[in-house]
Amino acid sequence: LEVEYLVCDANFLPFREEICDYIVSVNVINHIPEWNGTVKDVNRVLKKNKFFIVNFPLIHSIFLPFAFIVNIRKKSLLGEVYSKWFSLKEIIRVLTKNHFSICDMIGLFTLPFSFSRLQLKQPIVKVLDSINKYASSTPLKFFVTNLFVKCRRKSS
Repeated sequence: LEVEYLVCDANFLPFREEICDYIVSVNVINHIPEWNGTVKDVNRVLKKNKFFIVNFPLIHSIFLPFAFIVNIRKKSLLGEVYSKWFSLKEIIRVLTKNHFSICDMIGLFTLPFSFSRLQLKQPIVKVLDSINKYASSTPLKFFVTNLFVKCRRKSS
């Protein structure tokens, strides 16, 4: 499998219209200040009825105090990179405004930093895995730290 890497402005993707079957964005959109423009341009390059999979850190999670600090600072807690946490209402509004229909949402409980830094013991990891399995498919998915959204570009 050959892969070509491209560095570009996410609000002005250097592709012609309706060229992509799928676009996946993991841990990217929350670092783009004008993310509405990114969603708009993803719509432009995605073929009709094809899928955009994207994740968002949710502001109304158990890390609400950290999320507020990040949103006020407009920077991550551990660095100087732009960062933002989102409300579910904001996610749905921007995706639907840009002609996407939401197909599925899966919640994922993660800490706002790397597990490897914590050197967690195996029982703790098992507990976190159990929480993920339960939260990903129940209404708790809207209160976990990360929400993965699968949406389809509308045909009209």
